Amino acid sequence: MGHTDSKGQPKILQQCTLPLTSKSCVDMIITDMAVFDVRREGLVLREYFDGCTIETIKRLTGCQFTISDQVRVIPKE
Repeated sequence: MGHTDSKGQPKILQQCTLPLTSKSCVDMIITDMAVFDVRREGLVLREYFDGCTIETIKRLTGCQFTISDQVRVIPKE
């Protein structure tokens, strides 16, 4: 999915703004910028795509996240 909406606002938020159909059913979020593991303690940045920076991902994510000790960059094809 896109990391942001068409107006550049974050899609990944601290709290859902839409009605929930199921709670705690997602264990990974993959966007056009990064891959996050969803854990009980919060999001963990696992991978990000070449051309993105962690600073940009932080700025465009609507919640806090930690960075894996083994975070890796996914190369462009």
